Amino acid sequence: MHGFRRQALLIAVLAASVVSPLVAPLRAQAPFITDDASLTRVGGWHFELYEQFAALRDADLPAVRQHTVVFSLMRGVFPWLELGIDFPLLHIENRGVDNAVGLGDLNFVAKFRLREAAPDGWMPAIFGSVQVEAPTGDASQQLGTGETDAVVTLIAERTLASGVILRGNVGATVVGNTLTGVVGLARSGLTMVGSAAVGVRVHPRFLLLTEASYAQATYTDARDRELRAQLGGWWTINERSAIGVAYQAGWYSTPGHQLQLGWSVDF
Repeated sequence: MHGFRRQALLIAVLAASVVSPLVAPLRAQAPFITDDASLTRVGGWHFELYEQFAALRDADLPAVRQHTVVFSLMRGVFPWLELGIDFPLLHIENRGVDNAVGLGDLNFVAKFRLREAAPDGWMPAIFGSVQVEAPTGDASQQLGTGETDAVVTLIAERTLASGVILRGNVGATVVGNTLTGVVGLARSGLTMVGSAAVGVRVHPRFLLLTEASYAQATYTDARDRELRAQLGGWWTINERSAIGVAYQAGWYSTPGHQLQLGWSVDF
């Protein structure tokens, strides 16, 4: 596992050394689930590195811990559209059997603007996204799902006069499941998802974020729902990049404890 962490850190450092001299204004999401109402500028690129350390539940045995590193790259295509791709590298620590290490499922994303926030009044900005995940990971080691997944999401965001940021997402996994490695809901079929986040700028460089999210499959037992609460924030390094950190508590199928890190850069 230490070798895996060193490789992930090396990739992140190399990426930073390549893009840092070129970066432009910043946007950031990971390690938070709730997507924001913003797009990469036309002709520009946006890169995010997301790292998650999850302590798994007894129901996930023989898997006991999962370390996930997700690399995301987005390109602004039109003023109203960006296209992106992300892929996870997974290390699943198992009890009594060999650990699993490798590439997970590739995810292709289209994010688009439906309307800007009204200058006056309460109407938020409305965006949408469509994601299609290809089964590229080894399902026999739980690195991939073995299925093609499709997710649609509606995104709303409003900044209040006080500077408080309100965000909400509602969507569904319409094909496949929500798994990344062992984390998520394993049963295939329709899964409704929703999340809400509140951001408060407590320092010119630090945005404090709190978030709650929920997922419910069409079954009714506790293994077919997720409930998560998260607290953390983003520290702006400069106008070019930022780092994020968050702690997540989970119930039902969600791991009970997760530490999540993020790094974001525009160029």
